[in-house]
Amino acid sequence: TTCGHRRGRPQVAGIPVATGAEASSEDETSELDLEDVQVAPVISSQESSADKEQTPLGKQVVTKLTGDWDVVPLPAAPLDFPRIPSTPQASPRRPSLLTPALLGLEAAMAGHLDVASGGVLELDRFPLIEGLVAYAQALDALGGGMGGFLQTNIDKLRKSKADASLTGFREWMLSELPVHAANGYRGYVDDSAWMANLWVWWTMEFFVEFFAQLYAGLDTKPGADAAYKRTLYNHHNFIQRTAFSSAVGRLPSRQNLLQAIRGAGGPEGPDVLADMGNFVEVGGLVVLFLGQVNSDCDALMKEARILKR
Repeated sequence: TTCGHRRGRPQVAGIPVATGAEASSEDETSELDLEDVQVAPVISSQESSADKEQTPLGKQVVTKLTGDWDVVPLPAAPLDFPRIPSTPQASPRRPSLLTPALLGLEAAMAGHLDVASGGVLELDRFPLIEGLVAYAQALDALGGGMGGFLQTNIDKLRKSKADASLTGFREWMLSELPVHAANGYRGYVDDSAWMANLWVWWTMEFFVEFFAQLYAGLDTKPGADAAYKRTLYNHHNFIQRTAFSSAVGRLPSRQNLLQAIRGAGGPEGPDVLADMGNFVEVGGLVVLFLGQVNSDCDALMKEARILKR
């Protein structure tokens, strides 16, 4: 299964932040009033059944966890993400704050792009995790302690009991199945790569969408608010929403944020918008892939639960 995404046309909108805490329970989720929230599509959402073909772009589904953590599809609105007309070129000047993350994510994709769909077939595990670490560090440098929402779950990935000999991220993730026997294959064990991947996926959806809003010209607060309502809002309980909103509120204005990403290079520094556009595109592909991996894990767990009966 490939993750559909057209190169040069990032499709963004999502759900998610990783706080490191367990995902919301059914009771927590059921209390949320989502009627007032305009939810745009999730970039990486897929059907939870492995035998279903991928939902076409523009007709994707948003997912949430309920009860025993099965993934339940919900209808989503048409895509309305502002398009980046072509892939921005990497800056030949000094590296920006985003450069290490971009290099890691691009290295993870090397040799794994599907020419027909523009999607990602696999990601190399080590450069992927290093790219995520670099991005978490970049977020922390911007203020608000935002990187912690990713780093907690990156640490879970590193501690996983999945087969360490496997270098492909998807195959490595699937090898963690026996860990979830502890829950009777009815839900993800909290301290696991599967739970970590779920929250990294949702969290990266938010940040890709947020950077897309900044790229389109919105200031930090309205851009973050729009991105949050489309993404993490739907997976957070009240306490998580409060904590995340507080962290977002400590981010600088768009102008100061761009300057922080540029660093000390001044006029001779990197083209920040080009780097941001690259991140939206590359990060969008990663988000699609992580969502598909979650669907594969969910389907494998369901099969194991049936066989256990």
